[in-house]
This record gives sequence, structure tokens and C-alpha cells, in this order.
Amino acid sequence: MKRSEMIKKNEDIQAILKSPLIKKNRDFVVYTKKNSLNKNRFAILVGKKIGKAHIRNLLRRKVKAATDEIKQDFNEGFDLVIIARASILKFSYIEIKNSLENVLKKHTIIYKDKS
Repeated sequence: MKRSEMIKKNEDIQAILKSPLIKKNRDFVVYTKKNSLNKNRFAILVGKKIGKAHIRNLLRRKVKAATDEIKQDFNEGFDLVIIARASILKFSYIEIKNSLENVLKKHTIIYKDKS
């Protein structure tokens, strides 16, 4: 994932978290907000309750890689905040990718139709 695709500023993340477009499953919560850019931007959040820093960083890297793999299926022009829940601690990369893909498919506005 390119650096320009990441959302780093706290005020940007807070603005997205106030958005009413929320989808969740037992592993992820995804907040979405339309942006004025021709690209998608992402923020991946892993809370301190999940584990120590090296565990959180590992999970963040796995989610980032899974997002990279499935982002070509997205419509462009959205900011997404992906919050990982503690249930993904024991998941493999493929399980994380499948779970993330399932929750993102609920967001019909950001997922392109394959037809």
C-alpha cells in the first residue's frame, strides 16, 4: 500500500468515524466516507486491548496486505477506516483476507459489480 493511500491525521480519521456508513462483522468494523479524490485512502486501527505492540503491528501488516490484494475491486473516491477486533488474533492471513472481503462486500457503494 502506497504512503499516499494511508490516512495518518487524527482529525481526518475522526471525521470518517463520525460518518453514518458503518459495516461490521465479528472481526472488523469499517467506517466509510466519500472523498473528493480519485483514489481510495485507508486507515487501519488496532486497539491496545488486542496485544502488545509487536502483535498489533503484525495484525496491521496482515490487514494492510489483505487490503492491497482486494482494493482493485473497489470503486474509487472513498476513505475507509478499518478497525480490527480481537477475534483476528488467531487467524491466518487467508482468514483475515476472507473476513475483510466479506465485510467490505456489505458496503455495496464501494464494491464494484463483477457483472
